[in-house]
Amino acid sequence: MQLGELRLYYTDSLSSSHTANFNRQILNETTMKTSAFPGKLVGILLAIGLLGWVVYSSGYFQTDTGEGSNEEPPSAMTASDALANAFSRNDWQDVETACRVLLNKDPFHAEARFNLGYSLFRQDRLEEAAENYIQSKDFLPFRDYSFFNLACIYARQKKQDLAIENLQKALENGFASSRGILINQDLIALRDHPLFPKLVDMENNNRGNKNEIQGN
Repeated sequence: MQLGELRLYYTDSLSSSHTANFNRQILNETTMKTSAFPGKLVGILLAIGLLGWVVYSSGYFQTDTGEGSNEEPPSAMTASDALANAFSRNDWQDVETACRVLLNKDPFHAEARFNLGYSLFRQDRLEEAAENYIQSKDFLPFRDYSFFNLACIYARQKKQDLAIENLQKALENGFASSRGILINQDLIALRDHPLFPKLVDMENNNRGNKNEIQGN
């Protein structure tokens, strides 16, 4: 029998008033029979003591103080709150820390994976950033921007072919920036690439499609 069942059993079957009446009845009977039945009195008193111990140990007369609980007190700030707070301050080291906490709990946390890449990118740790974007591109909501940011990294590293390849994948997945890839400073090295004008047209089409959808 589990502890909860034991407590419930005694609580439901034996009220405190019933216990008190029962004890007084036994004491009255034993007082009259003390001289005749000394051995029986000892046995009854032992039984009363045992009954009291069982009721007490069942927790009927105890209050829940919360002591001994295995629950940890809630932290002052969750990792998600810390991430949002760090972003608001443009503190990229704190963004990185918060993302790593989230990923330690859930390695498939898409937002944390993407933002970890971004925080590393802003700290000029381009190789580490690329490793995270390669993973985050597998998550649909972050696919287009993951390819785009990979293109920016490869362009800054003077890896034109890789940059063009990832930029094209970003555009094929619907990417369209508010500023436009034509004036993006990270993509300066790609402006002379023969495919770049075609990619600019793709972005313009994507932007037009988005505006049409929003207008509807």
